[in-house]
Amino acid sequence: AGVALMAIQELIKENDKMKERLDALEVQ
Repeated sequence: AGVALMAIQELIKENDKMKERLDALEVQ
């Protein structure tokens, strides 16, 4: 279960990075 949780946390981090990129594009 621990490994699955770590994998989910990595996906969340990547998703947050994508959101930040989209926000940056919208600001320009």
